[in-house]
Amino acid sequence: MASTYATTNAEGYELHMGRWSPALAEPFLDFADLGPAGRVLDVGCGTGSLTRAIAARVNGDVLGVDVSAPFIGHARASNRNARISYEVHDASKPLSHMPHSTPHFRSSSSTSSQSIGRQRARWFV
Repeated sequence: MASTYATTNAEGYELHMGRWSPALAEPFLDFADLGPAGRVLDVGCGTGSLTRAIAARVNGDVLGVDVSAPFIGHARASNRNARISYEVHDASKPLSHMPHSTPHFRSSSSTSSQSIGRQRARWFV
């Protein structure tokens, strides 16, 4: 089933909810214990705060995916790290549907895992 989540205002999100993301990213990543090496997927990356925090901790590339084109646009505009990329992607679909992307990652992260449920297990090798 395709996602029905729709957003249009990344700046509004940043003012209301996104302002908490940088403060919560470090404790979340301490808990997640992703390790230093490998490629990481951030599912439901939103405006990219957690994706940037992941990239600061790992040596590999980080891909942030979100269903919201405005959020991905905001994340791309604020990105200064060549190891980070962002793609518009509906998490209810396999990553193999994305052009120019391989679905192989060492780790995955999602602070909005309720949106993908059991689907996510099939994406990772």
